[in-house]
Amino acid sequence: MKAIKANDLEELRYIATTYQKQGNLLLAEQVYTILMDLESNAFGTEGHGVAFCLHKLAELKYLQNMNREGDELILHAVSAWEKSFPSDYTSLLCYTDDLTKANSIIEQRRLNQREVRNIHGNDRRVAA
Repeated sequence: MKAIKANDLEELRYIATTYQKQGNLLLAEQVYTILMDLESNAFGTEGHGVAFCLHKLAELKYLQNMNREGDELILHAVSAWEKSFPSDYTSLLCYTDDLTKANSIIEQRRLNQREVRNIHGNDRRVAA
């Protein structure tokens, strides 16, 4: 198997970003998925390249109104960012954005759980 060079990975990032800017979200998603696999194989699943790909894949899911999938990708991205210690400007921006979204996702899930408990609690009172 041919060794992957940093320039190859950078070129794939550029291609994926170009597809996304052109509105070709499915091709962008495919390229980011390939890129994430290459990053994972080259640097491990906890590298900032994987975290960045998860961040971009989440963006694509949100653009397609696939919010649940986007939420799950954001949560995975935050986990990867925290293990890779982002230090460059772009990584820090992505991590901060992902962390803010993750906190919102977690809070929304808590609110949803409370609502479900309240509904079930009201159901029990009505039945009694």
